[in-house]
Amino acid sequence: MSDARLTLALVHDVFPSAAEDATLIHYCNEAKEQGADLVVLPELPLDGWIPETREVKDEDAEAAGGPREQRLRAIVEQCGIPVLGGWIAHDDSRRHNRAQIFDANGRSVLSYDKLHLPSEEGYWESDHYEPGSALTAPHE
Repeated sequence: MSDARLTLALVHDVFPSAAEDATLIHYCNEAKEQGADLVVLPELPLDGWIPETREVKDEDAEAAGGPREQRLRAIVEQCGIPVLGGWIAHDDSRRHNRAQIFDANGRSVLSYDKLHLPSEEGYWESDHYEPGSALTAPHE
């Protein structure tokens, strides 16, 4: 049996505005200083809780390389620690609740489109995006 360990830094705050990036950078730097291997952010950390209502807005989703992904990638590159974060992604006409892991250099390592989507008061996720299919690693 291996003695390998993974130390996580769990962040509970969300950062819907780029004005809050300094706080996220602080958390990432603090996690790195304390020996964390991975910073884990809440679901949809760069937005307010969009599925709280059934109202779907085009601006809530972005294509690959969009502004939320760029924000998170830039923070990871600046801090030099791997981060798990996410956003609502769209490709063609499909939208997904995407979680993505970036390595310490800001490269995408894994992504996952949420499979099980609730549809109930305050969690109208199936109104906002479709279920994913599998965990994927980027092709190089």
